Amino acid sequence: MAAAPTKSLATAKALPVVKTASYNNIISSQNFSGFWSLAELPLLESFIGKVKDEDKSDEMVTLLFLEILRVKFTGLKKEWRLIETKSLKWLKKNHKESLDELKQKVKAYNII
Repeated sequence: MAAAPTKSLATAKALPVVKTASYNNIISSQNFSGFWSLAELPLLESFIGKVKDEDKSDEMVTLLFLEILRVKFTGLKKEWRLIETKSLKWLKKNHKESLDELKQKVKAYNII
């Protein structure tokens, strides 16, 4: 007796891809321009937990990923140093206000 037909690939719903918390995923998810976008929020939250609604911006996501690199991947700094430089240039160009307030918010997440 023949098995019941299964859904074809064309009709099956695609499951969302959730990246796991890893160094390579952080590095590969950076935008070419030097920032991490809100689309990377699930990856970010796999490292630090829930991000407050008022902190959901490309600037904050970028600063939080940079802090993760500084704290959790210090030993790999030679590898991510240029990524940090590119991100900081993007932040200075695209965030007109002072970054000091955002940096204080990053510290409140107490990334260890």
